Amino acid sequence: MSWQRCDLHRTAECVVDLRAQYGKPVIVDEAGYEGNINWGWGNLTAEEEVRRFWEGCLRGGYVTHGETFVDRGPKLWWAHGGKLYGDSPERIAFCRSYMESLPSGMDWVPDEIGVIDGTFTWDVTCMADSMGKGTDDVLMYFGFFRPAYREFTGDEGKRYQVDVIDTWNMTVETLPQTFEGAFRIDLPSRQYMMLRVRTVKAE
Repeated sequence: MSWQRCDLHRTAECVVDLRAQYGKPVIVDEAGYEGNINWGWGNLTAEEEVRRFWEGCLRGGYVTHGETFVDRGPKLWWAHGGKLYGDSPERIAFCRSYMESLPSGMDWVPDEIGVIDGTFTWDVTCMADSMGKGTDDVLMYFGFFRPAYREFTGDEGKRYQVDVIDTWNMTVETLPQTFEGAFRIDLPSRQYMMLRVRTVKAE
């Protein structure tokens, strides 16, 4: 299912609705473009372009990229191809490689389902194995929100390893300690951060 939508607020976020409606893989063929042309769909910042990629991918979709700068290169890449000048392509490549590294079976978690002993996901985009039921691997993407920390209450008897992913700066930091029970993960109060919380396998 190929999808284009010109909307100020919902572009890649529509993936979950379309998957449910059609039961088909969803390609977001126009999430908007990094650039500076006259129309809103073609003057996105790189940050917003990349955010839409993560939103679409974490919701189980596929997102395409284009570029529409009027002052970089002789012609609009969108219509003619050639060299990409923006700041989003390398970050989109990071998104792709990260998503490809995840285990099979991970999928978007509906907002009303709690993960990690009822830690609800209404305020984040969340992907997990087993659709959030008894999950051992959870991704939480904060998008344009910028929390200073996130609190969890772990499932009884489980220990967790946590990765802090900066999707804009393309870094993955695995915290050195493991966590159990009630725990808090500090974050840098920056946009475009993501957490991965994984159950530590028993020795």
